[in-house]
Amino acid sequence: MQTLNKGEWAEFYVFIKLLADGRLYYGDEKMNILPDEYFEIDKILKMRNGVDQVFYIYDTKIESDTIETDRNDLRESAQRIFDEVTSKNGTFSIEEAEDLKKILDLERFSEPSKLKADIHLSLIDGITQKSNTYSFSIKTKFKGKSTLINASGKSTGFRYKVDNFDDNLMHTVNSIEGGSKINQRVSKIYELGGVLSFCRNTSEIYESNLRVIDTAFDKIIAELMLVAYLENQKTIHKAIELKHFYEFYNHLGLKNVDSIVYKIKNFLYASAIGMTPSKIWKGSGEVDGGLIIVKNTGDLIGYFVFSLEKFKEYLWQNTYFETPSTSRHQFGFIFKEDGEYFFDLNLQIRFS
Repeated sequence: MQTLNKGEWAEFYVFIKLLADGRLYYGDEKMNILPDEYFEIDKILKMRNGVDQVFYIYDTKIESDTIETDRNDLRESAQRIFDEVTSKNGTFSIEEAEDLKKILDLERFSEPSKLKADIHLSLIDGITQKSNTYSFSIKTKFKGKSTLINASGKSTGFRYKVDNFDDNLMHTVNSIEGGSKINQRVSKIYELGGVLSFCRNTSEIYESNLRVIDTAFDKIIAELMLVAYLENQKTIHKAIELKHFYEFYNHLGLKNVDSIVYKIKNFLYASAIGMTPSKIWKGSGEVDGGLIIVKNTGDLIGYFVFSLEKFKEYLWQNTYFETPSTSRHQFGFIFKEDGEYFFDLNLQIRFS
């Protein structure tokens, strides 16, 4: 039997549950289901040997070119699979899933990990009654907090110049250890009279991508991340209200923070639909449908690109800066180069 991790099993669960339910509900910014707002689904597409395998959803049954099965049976199976997935850890197999795999003539449970899109749904327009196919990314609440942006070595690195420093002060800062050492090191730099100022991204590709959002967005997100560490407030929509960040955007000549909130929402949205740190982004997304959240209860809620403000508000209200592994990504210490001092932070954003 095939063994998968919780995230991969979540994709399979979503596939089975959507076949059984035949609809996907909207969610609000607090992940509540909106019971009167949903899309009907008339088919789901999965890749098989490079060709789309289409599962058609009818009133009581599911059909493809090779199978026919009862929707009620799938509904009962979905609940049992969800119960198994939430009760296990690591990688594991599910016997009932193997049976379903045979019944549905299905080879692959999940899309290749390099893709943002996890599932493709054909949604029926409530006005025209015509259907169009859209791709969605799947995030789960029951397996822990999913990431929106994964740290990736130098690809997600932000470099700051450290002024008013010397070798002794550098050693003092770098000697700080412990679980919150990055917060403490940033605070210690300022306590010792140092000043951190963003100078560049360690990846030209990601710098270019960020500047698609705004020509100064690399500076904006660098400053917000620095402030989040300095004042130990990692929640994005709260960090933007901190004193040090106010001083930053006030220095830019902005009268209020609304324009920066707008840019950050666009950045989070771009990251959700396809912008990654390691690949040149031209503004289009791999995900053209939106995001599906699997709640702890097993309920599914959708955030749709065609309901853009709800989608962006969800991202804005439910993301935070997370500290990735400092040893793996080699950041969080002062280093000296050509007589000057520098300090790197590494960007990782997770759903709360």
